[in-house]
Amino acid sequence: METRWVTFDLDGTLADSPFARVVMPWLHDCLLQRGVASPRDALRQEHTRRLEAGDDVAAYHWDDIASAVLGAQGEFAPPAPPALPVPPTLPMPIVEAMRGELKSDIAAFPLYADVAPVLADLRERGFSLAVLSNGHVGYQRTLLELMGVIGSFDLILGPDNAGSAKPDVGMFAHGLLAGRIALHVGDLLTQDVQAARLAGIQAAWVARQLAPAAGQQDGNDVRDAGGTGGTGENTDSDWLHLAPCERPRMALASGWLDAQVTRELAALGRARTIGPLDEAADQVPDAIILQMDEILSLLP
Repeated sequence: METRWVTFDLDGTLADSPFARVVMPWLHDCLLQRGVASPRDALRQEHTRRLEAGDDVAAYHWDDIASAVLGAQGEFAPPAPPALPVPPTLPMPIVEAMRGELKSDIAAFPLYADVAPVLADLRERGFSLAVLSNGHVGYQRTLLELMGVIGSFDLILGPDNAGSAKPDVGMFAHGLLAGRIALHVGDLLTQDVQAARLAGIQAAWVARQLAPAAGQQDGNDVRDAGGTGGTGENTDSDWLHLAPCERPRMALASGWLDAQVTRELAALGRARTIGPLDEAADQVPDAIILQMDEILSLLP
């Protein structure tokens, strides 16, 4: 029997963005201590430069990006005194920091409460599970290990072992996955949904903040090169009265999906180059889910 896969993004989909909320602030602080006046902007600019150069792998290699930012800082800084109080390098590799001083903070970010039962149900149905993330595998594997859920997944793909990043479709063509993905689940229309739709794969958009019970919880993070920034919006309870596959039409007609795409691109520091969305747009999901168990209705 052919293996069928369900694939997931990590930050903002499975857990409340531990890399963005824990690791990136640590990285910002390291750069600030080493003389970088605006670490968030500097990281974003270098990240964007690499994306625009078509280097998906390097664009998400945060150790290397930080080193480049520090190197550029040195080029424009006045001559340093003989002994610098803080070395112009990171104190340690990011994964080492994750396993050391950041370990307890990361462990405090378990999976969202509705995720583990669904993963178990999918396994009982015979699906294999994978994480498809724009974070390098070393970062994402460490997150999953520290959160105690590495055993839930059969495969972890990132730009460094897939050779590309979402919204490129390369991850979905990986040898183990090609032609076998029943559903991809993610929280960004301009990355997860767009990539899956371009690859001809059913895409479910996680929109936890639309559920009235979410309150101010912002599970649907829009992450940028320097941290997080959510939509901060809730809609009324009409969303709950629609099936997941019916919600995209309502969200499209109301202009909500268009607004979300604009927010995501702005948070990533990118200009919007596409026109208004219609039902054929790659950024329009096949289903909108407010809680993870709703994906079960989308699968055989």
